[in-house]
Amino acid sequence: MLENMCAWGEYKLEQLDDSPKRAEVCGVPVSEIRQDVKGIILAQPLDDARKQAKYILEHGPWPYFYFTNKGKGGIRRKTYLKDTKNKGRMPTNLWVYDEVGHTDGAKKELKTIFNGNIPFDTPKPTALLERILQIATEDDSLILDFFAGSGTTGHAILKYNMEHPNSQRSFILCTNNENNICEEVTYERIRRIIRGYGSVPGIPSNLKYYRTEFVPKDIDDVSDALLGHIAEMIQLEHGVKIDGSNYLMVMSDDEADALEQHWEQYQNIKAVYISKNVLLTTKQNVLFGSADIHIIPDDYFKFEMQEVGESW
Repeated sequence: MLENMCAWGEYKLEQLDDSPKRAEVCGVPVSEIRQDVKGIILAQPLDDARKQAKYILEHGPWPYFYFTNKGKGGIRRKTYLKDTKNKGRMPTNLWVYDEVGHTDGAKKELKTIFNGNIPFDTPKPTALLERILQIATEDDSLILDFFAGSGTTGHAILKYNMEHPNSQRSFILCTNNENNICEEVTYERIRRIIRGYGSVPGIPSNLKYYRTEFVPKDIDDVSDALLGHIAEMIQLEHGVKIDGSNYLMVMSDDEADALEQHWEQYQNIKAVYISKNVLLTTKQNVLFGSADIHIIPDDYFKFEMQEVGESW
């Protein structure tokens, strides 16, 4: 803050011993006021500071922070067009329908995708989600939509990636399957966007569908039950498919030995995901080293294991 204030004039930090006044302003007891906070005060005569600030006010450019009401109001931040993310206008809280769409247009879009049917009553416009992507995400962002509905978020991301060559945005959509919405609407919509529908060409992309499974925490061995889902966690994190051909998973020393014995049968291995409990031999380290080796982390189910007392 001192640096920002110095853009208007000469300021410095100084201990003011003003705890009672700060407590009054903040509306808290004096005992809760930190004693090590210094105040920002002028380091030049008031008349000189006033002239300098007035010149900047009238001739610019303004610093990024300024006070409203001729210096007597609250502090505001000024953003210049050259500093905006897409060299365009700043986001506002007024989004008009001809820019971000409306529900009626979203229904018509869904109707086109599903050959005249509207399988979801309240879809969001893809233009609305594209605006959010533009404001709130980066080219390499992973977007999670935990209430995916008709899948508009996924549709918007695929479309946005296609229209912006530098965008590598990916997404995870989650929803329940009430009335088969996940299988017949959410997933099916994204599948059609990727493959194309009617006269609309597809947007080449990868898509993976997962079903969750409930693992009771009162069963005999929660650890073993959760291990049965490690492959899905690896696939989600790395964007691959553990297919036993290009991508392999090794969870025990016996599996490592078996892989060593049949290594020549695997001609196109790209990566091997190995449990941290597996101790590879020197030969295996050299042999498997021709592929990318990833050690499977402990933290996939760390919270669940701690909850049942099998980890700490």
